[in-house]
Amino acid sequence: MTRLAELEGRLRRELPELADRIIASGPGPVDPRPRPGGPNHGRRVLVALMAAALVVAGAGALWMAAGRHSGRTRTVRVGTVGSEAPEGPGSWTDIEAGPLTPRAHPVAGWSGSEFVVAFGTTTDSLFAFGDGAAYDPLTGSWRALPMPGWGHPGASGVFLDGRLYVVAKAGGARFDPLTGEWSDLPQVEDMTFEAVVAGDGAIWALGPTNRDPGALTVARLDPGADSWVTLSGLTDGVSLLRDDSGSRPSVHWVGGRI
Repeated sequence: MTRLAELEGRLRRELPELADRIIASGPGPVDPRPRPGGPNHGRRVLVALMAAALVVAGAGALWMAAGRHSGRTRTVRVGTVGSEAPEGPGSWTDIEAGPLTPRAHPVAGWSGSEFVVAFGTTTDSLFAFGDGAAYDPLTGSWRALPMPGWGHPGASGVFLDGRLYVVAKAGGARFDPLTGEWSDLPQVEDMTFEAVVAGDGAIWALGPTNRDPGALTVARLDPGADSWVTLSGLTDGVSLLRDDSGSRPSVHWVGGRI
């Protein structure tokens, strides 16, 4: 920081003289007494500001270099310095594995304070898990979650307003991580839920109906009224939710659309 102080001193001593030299090199007379409203006052102030900006930029570069070589650690750096390789934004940290066994197709999401993982199946989808756990990144610890006592290989879930909504078959359940309480959702008798997404303050479930198994139907759950409204289907659209590999679609809410 000694060199930065030297730069500040030079700025105070030499900036007025630098401004006069730049003005003198251009057309027009130079008034050595820079009075407000004088013929060169505006030009002098403008040139002084430009010179100050250059000096401050140089001082900032010096400060960054001093920080880089003083043992301090910076989280993010953009670009390169000389031949030094750039550092990427952020970093990876290993976390504890947690209490759950490995699984495929879990319901997972962010509650607002914890990362929640629940349900899921074995890799062959022959067994559905009914347990769950939550990870707190501030404490670096897991906790087991109370569960409703059932599991389903086709369960899908999403968070809305800090609560987890899980759907399967024609119904589902809602979980509040703060109270640890589960409550059943109303059912849609003639529909099978295969995917779910949250948006516009509501839960949107997708799947076929018994009346039209090939059409992709959408049902909207209003959490306040706890009631579903079934919307029109997309002909032959249910194939978008399935493929021969058994993988599941990634369903998102973007710009007011599913």
